[in-house]
Amino acid sequence: MRSLSIGTIAAAVLAGLVAWLCASALRPDAAWAAWVGVPIVLIAAALSLAFVALQGSQTVIVWPSKWLAASGIRSAATLLFGVLGYILLKPDAVTYALALLGGYIAVLIVETTVFTAALNRTWKAETESAQTTDTEEPS
Repeated sequence: MRSLSIGTIAAAVLAGLVAWLCASALRPDAAWAAWVGVPIVLIAAALSLAFVALQGSQTVIVWPSKWLAASGIRSAATLLFGVLGYILLKPDAVTYALALLGGYIAVLIVETTVFTAALNRTWKAETESAQTTDTEEPS
């Protein structure tokens, strides 16, 4: 869970930095809008991570369902908070959208990588333990 949290924060901030650099080069007066999108992506990702953490530990078979539900929560939260942020703060639309989209995709990539690695590790350990119990001879 720690690697997922750290990766999520790093991905969102990196995406915001890239959006800010692009906006600074093209439209310096609108560059601040990139930093408005970063907290929104982080809040949405935090809600998604909280959902996964509050579910407790379960078998590996349940993980894909939890991951899908967490992705739905992150998508809905990004959309909801993104629209609210745009209405309330009136940032530059292009820079803001690039920061939100870039952050969302970056977080999705990190989440996919971490979940897949954990799932593969756990699945491999469970299948190896099942094979050793199958090959043991009864005494």
